[in-house]
Amino acid sequence: MISEAEVKSAARQQGVYPQVVDRDHALGVVLWALSLTSGADGWVFKGGTCLRKCHFGDYRFSEDLDFTLTGRLDSKSALSVILQCISHASSQGIQLIAEDVRVEVMDDDYGRESVEVRLPYRGALRMGSAQNIRFHLSADEELAFEPQSKALLHPYSDAPALACVVRSYALEEVLAEKLRAAAGQRRHAVARDIYDIANLVQRGTDVEAALGALPGKAAHKGLSLDRAAEHFAARRAEFEASWERSLAYLVVEDIGFDQAFSATAELLARA
Repeated sequence: MISEAEVKSAARQQGVYPQVVDRDHALGVVLWALSLTSGADGWVFKGGTCLRKCHFGDYRFSEDLDFTLTGRLDSKSALSVILQCISHASSQGIQLIAEDVRVEVMDDDYGRESVEVRLPYRGALRMGSAQNIRFHLSADEELAFEPQSKALLHPYSDAPALACVVRSYALEEVLAEKLRAAAGQRRHAVARDIYDIANLVQRGTDVEAALGALPGKAAHKGLSLDRAAEHFAARRAEFEASWERSLAYLVVEDIGFDQAFSATAELLARA
């Protein structure tokens, strides 16, 4: 449990809104709570939040909890697992509001079924309305790399009480899926993908291994990589608009848009 003063101090130091830090803290508490529940053994953590919480403690802030399930995906079972977190989270000052939870079974960017759960919460910040934690769960994925057991990275004063291990994607798996997304997976351009690609390259991820996994991961989703670099280049304006709209408030300008776009284009040209 941390104080509102700690949230505001961390926000000032990192140049982000207090709500961003409040959510980041809550995400860490929920990941710890999930590690204590039954039924989440087959959940493999992925995406941008995984990079911050399992690989790089100084990484960009994120907003969602994304998981690939290695077993069957069932919305009722998934919700049951998530709701088991409530008492654990409450013990650390995070109020998860079960009565307002929303569950949606939907088609993902490939037309395959996925489950999204939006669970309102209140954390250390007591001002304003409750924010949502969004869980995105999918089972239609073939992992090219063995999942890793990583210690939770939680840069707050309550970290000792939240020590746990999270089953997570390897960096090469994240990079391969981010490249697949940039190559045309998503219906809409998402700037976080290219930011993550450039960062993963800069931080020494095995690019050759990720590129080696990309064709198989694309084929599994029915995505052609023919002319992927060309199609990506044509969407530059979309990615730039997404950068300003949904990424800028989560990052310190360590990597700019031009650098991220160029790094992604170079890798897709090799795909």
